[in-house]
Amino acid sequence: MAVVEKDDVLFFQRLGELCDRSRTRYCPEFTHFLDGRQLSMTSEFLSGQSSIRIISFGGFDDAERQIVGIFPEDIYSETSEEELFGMFDIKAVMISGSGFSSFSHRDVMGSILALGIKRETMGDIYVPDNSDCAYVCMSGVAADYICESLDFVARDKVKCKIIEVSDLPHVERKFAVISGTVASERLDCIVALSTKLSREKAKTMITSGLVSVNHVPELKVDVQISTGDLLSIRGYGRFKIAELGSLTRKGRNRTIIHRMI
Repeated sequence: MAVVEKDDVLFFQRLGELCDRSRTRYCPEFTHFLDGRQLSMTSEFLSGQSSIRIISFGGFDDAERQIVGIFPEDIYSETSEEELFGMFDIKAVMISGSGFSSFSHRDVMGSILALGIKRETMGDIYVPDNSDCAYVCMSGVAADYICESLDFVARDKVKCKIIEVSDLPHVERKFAVISGTVASERLDCIVALSTKLSREKAKTMITSGLVSVNHVPELKVDVQISTGDLLSIRGYGRFKIAELGSLTRKGRNRTIIHRMI
């Protein structure tokens, strides 16, 4: 059973209002930047809506934080995704340092939030390894403000400029490989392998609300996991199921898990 937060009702109400407005006014409507859990909830909610076309976009390829666009189907059913992406209020900002030091994702995030920018106006942040620059996707107003106001990141003098979203670099996702076998495709088995804990401890973590599946908290220990699923385990990190299902001679499932670094 997925855990329902008290703010979810308001979130769904807001989505419903965007859908109604798009249909009645025949115009596109957009959310703010959504995190993984919100994107999952939005996808489930909007799948039951009629007469609208749903597109999500975050600037970066495979962005973790994205804006969802709701388009009246009568008008935009034949419009290409590239054209629709151009209607999103997303700008890309390149933050360049002095060249004498490097900074981290946390440094960039902290410096931007310290200026009073709300997280919902900001998409993904990408800082290449050992780099003195960073790339951020933001709403248009927030991006313009950052370019005028951000002078330092981690005590390093920086300059900001708007670049084309198409010029954003490819994000290299790094991970460590965990391989082994599990008795079944149940969540508790997968959590035990991912964390190197016993199944009993894995069950306790799940029932305590410490595990999310595809960004949604999950309390059932026997829910079935599939290849491609994303797990978040509090205190251990994030994991992606890369391979699951091939049986050994003893009937166990060969499993490969990628732990995000």
